[in-house]
Amino acid sequence: MTGALYLAFLAVLVAGYGAKDARLMRSVAASSTRSGARSAMIVFGVSCAVAAAIMAYGGAFIGAMLSASAKPMFVALALLLAGAELVWPIGTEPRDPPPSPAGLFILLLARQIGDGPRLLVLATAAATQAPVLAAIGGALGGAASGVAFLALQDMGEDRTRAWRLTLGLATIVSAVWVGLAARGLI
Repeated sequence: MTGALYLAFLAVLVAGYGAKDARLMRSVAASSTRSGARSAMIVFGVSCAVAAAIMAYGGAFIGAMLSASAKPMFVALALLLAGAELVWPIGTEPRDPPPSPAGLFILLLARQIGDGPRLLVLATAAATQAPVLAAIGGALGGAASGVAFLALQDMGEDRTRAWRLTLGLATIVSAVWVGLAARGLI
């Protein structure tokens, strides 16, 4: 069962690097005072936890309806979509982030629900039927990927894009592998 925590953590950590929510946090941190950036990071962490919990419990609900042979295919589909999101170029960062913590929370939550990393939390919870552990792993992975992106913001846009392409291609290869294994082809 603890596999759900580790799987969700690693999946969200990899798929969340440089995602839209992390880019929004970078623009908030750059435009805020020190205390404003600190409160924005807290809001980011809370939004990661809430989004992961919503997706994990949704995944447990979906997983109860899936057959044992359908669960790995659901995971493969989630990996494929998360990999495609990593490879797909993202738009620019917003110039004027919301000034209030509540507005920032709503915007972050809206960006996170249904994105690639949280879709992986949904698939992990569906496959393992361990929503609490998937939610904890997803929340920790989301927060860690956001912090890593902020810490490496001096790396440059070209390097960030190269990392996202590399991680995306690895995720897509993983999706194909899981899908083929689920069908007994490898």
